[in-house]
Order: sequence, then C-alpha cells, then structure tokens
Amino acid sequence: MVAPTSDRKVFGPVFYPMSKTYVIPDIHGRYDLLCDGLAEIAAHSDGAAVIVKSVVYVDNVPKSSEGVERLLFGLGDEFQLIA
Repeated sequence: MVAPTSDRKVFGPVFYPMSKTYVIPDIHGRYDLLCDGLAEIAAHSDGAAVIVKSVVYVDNVPKSSEGVERLLFGLGDEFQLIA
C-alpha cells in the first residue's frame, strides 16, 4: 500500500445502502392477505423494497384475479417485484 501524500487521495470502502427484501409466501389467491402483507411491507420498508412473490397467484377463491392485477399494476414505483 502506498502511503498517502498531499497530492494523493485515499478512498475508503464504498457502502451502498441495501434495499430490504420481503417474501410473500403462497397465499392461495387470497387478495385480503396480499393487501395486508403489502401494507405491512410499506410500513416497514422506509420507502424502498424488493418483494419476492412465490407460487400460487390465482386459486379458486373470490378476488384472486384482483390479486394478480394488484401485483401487476398496483405496487408503485418504490417496490421492485420478483415473481
């Protein structure tokens, strides 16, 4: 390592803030559980988050298609969805 002099700049490590990552488990098409989970993530995430959604999006329950629409169009710019 070269010793710093007045004409050289020494840079320390660069730290980039990490986003928080959340996983929504298989909720079997339950729109109400999806909405509750997204609200909890929004409250906890401080404005930026990666959301990982796994497995079943549509099941034989009421409002399962609304859940798909919410995932496709209603998460907002602050969330990144990985499905």
